Amino acid sequence: PGYMALVGEGRCADAVRLIRKDNPFPVSCAYICEHPCEARCRRNMIDDAINIRGLKRFAVDNAGDVPQPACAPSTGKKVAVIGGGVGGLTAAWQLARMGHEVTVYEADAHMGGKLEQVIPRERLNHDLLLKELKRIEDMGVHFVTNHPVDAERFAELRKKHDALIVATGGHVPRIFPWPGHERIVGGIDFLKAVNRGQKPEVPESVVVIGCGNAGMDAAAGAYAMGAESVTCIDVQRPAAFAHEIAHIENLGGKLLWPVQTREITDNGLITQDGTLIPAEMVIITIGESPDLSYLPEGLEKFRDWLVPKADLSVMDGVFAVGDVIKPGLLV
Repeated sequence: PGYMALVGEGRCADAVRLIRKDNPFPVSCAYICEHPCEARCRRNMIDDAINIRGLKRFAVDNAGDVPQPACAPSTGKKVAVIGGGVGGLTAAWQLARMGHEVTVYEADAHMGGKLEQVIPRERLNHDLLLKELKRIEDMGVHFVTNHPVDAERFAELRKKHDALIVATGGHVPRIFPWPGHERIVGGIDFLKAVNRGQKPEVPESVVVIGCGNAGMDAAAGAYAMGAESVTCIDVQRPAAFAHEIAHIENLGGKLLWPVQTREITDNGLITQDGTLIPAEMVIITIGESPDLSYLPEGLEKFRDWLVPKADLSVMDGVFAVGDVIKPGLLV
């Protein structure tokens, strides 16, 4: 409500300044956030939801150069953040503003997590993302890339810092053990290869399991890599944005639901009712789980995810944020 009121008054710079108090990614959110707030907007009780994401986009597009917020005096405390995605970088942003010295350790060659590695450039302008990342770095946050953390490095970082933030996200594709599941390609791995410019080989016919926005991204990537026919399936009504679905359908793609998978074969995907959906390649986009192999044994978990205490700690001086706790959205 605060930033929407400021936009209404024409004070876009002040609106962005207010957004940044909680969120160092106002531009990315303005373009790719799945806006769950609009589904809950009370204006729906009268007619339609307020275009909250659209107002945020208007604010960031018309704010001009907004100065960085001031940081508190140095506390002398050092914090390491493991993982340079939105969870880790948001933690780093807030901690730097509090006066702590923060270093973010990222396994990839570039900061940004899934914004950099997975989201198609058509959905999120790369130059805009780089500006948001530089803004965080300009706050005094130290970036260390190409630095995967294993158990030994985790122990070293813990000794060298006053606190650690575990924010390595979810990057292990979830694949059900259907017969033939070894033929399935993880959607996150496929999209990473596309964003890295590796141009993965794609055959003429592709099936994508999952009709969320990630599924539409995978379908668009398949077409971009040379697929001629893409069929997206889901067990429920597609959750992707209407314009993302329309984009895939305009490319010639089909969406089928409800469809349950029984088996993956050389000829394609067989549904529970025995129907064959022909495909030379099957991509799955039904979520990811975290790789927590670098953490000590004995931490409380729910399935593959960490269960932090009320203060978000998982060990003494070690805290967890983002997709290592539960699958989430950018916002």
